[in-house]
Amino acid sequence: MNILVTGSNGYIGRSIINSSIKDVVFFHGNRQTINLFDKESIKTFIKQNKIDCVIHCAIQGTSRLKIEDANSFYNNILIFENLYHCRNLLHKVINLASGAEFDRETGIDLINEEDIFERIPKDYYGLSKNIIAKKTLTANNFYNLRLFGCFNENELDSRFIKSCILKSRINETITIHEDKIMDFFYIGDLILILKYALLVDLAYQDINLSYKNKYKLSQIAKKIINESDSKSNLIIQNQNGLNYNGCFDKLLSLPITLTGFEIGLQKTIINIK
Repeated sequence: MNILVTGSNGYIGRSIINSSIKDVVFFHGNRQTINLFDKESIKTFIKQNKIDCVIHCAIQGTSRLKIEDANSFYNNILIFENLYHCRNLLHKVINLASGAEFDRETGIDLINEEDIFERIPKDYYGLSKNIIAKKTLTANNFYNLRLFGCFNENELDSRFIKSCILKSRINETITIHEDKIMDFFYIGDLILILKYALLVDLAYQDINLSYKNKYKLSQIAKKIINESDSKSNLIIQNQNGLNYNGCFDKLLSLPITLTGFEIGLQKTIINIK
């Protein structure tokens, strides 16, 4: 099976490309290999490389260090519409959706997949992801797998879990600006779900990748401090941040044994050198 991974230079895309799935050949979908802004370029790539499925990770506007503008909104929609145009050439397209599809100005707590029709984001990134997720549901070979947060040892040092691990190693104080219940999904489990989804038609087109066990950021930080046998202090500046997590019922219905957050966290701590 030949799989095109768009956004293969990004953290999640690289993790997928570097994973090992039996009888699957991954193709890089980045600026060096394909023009995602041109539907004819995508169509040619699919035909020449006999692509069976696409895992769509390419997205703009996720950096917290850059000011959002309408260009990222336009580009995200254009890339997806080009993939959608090629839907009849593909067996399956898996869109990596985002919790940002729901309006984040109010808390997102055990949110259901169907609420993308009720919660409309006001930011460019979230709105583009919301539109894409809803368009996905209009094609029977398109699927949404929604991440709220993800982690493993290869994420950016600035991301919450890895930052806590690195600080705990040197007994540095960990500061949480806004404490909240937030979902983080272990990348190893994402790979397991993708492996299943590529081989089997999922019972649902839209699935939150959320564990049943929920933790506040402060609880996660304390777990990391304890697992690392660290002397780091924990400072919480605001106890009442807006929650950011999803309902887990559809994910639990899948016949997949997942690693889970707790063991995934232990593995990540061990694997960060």
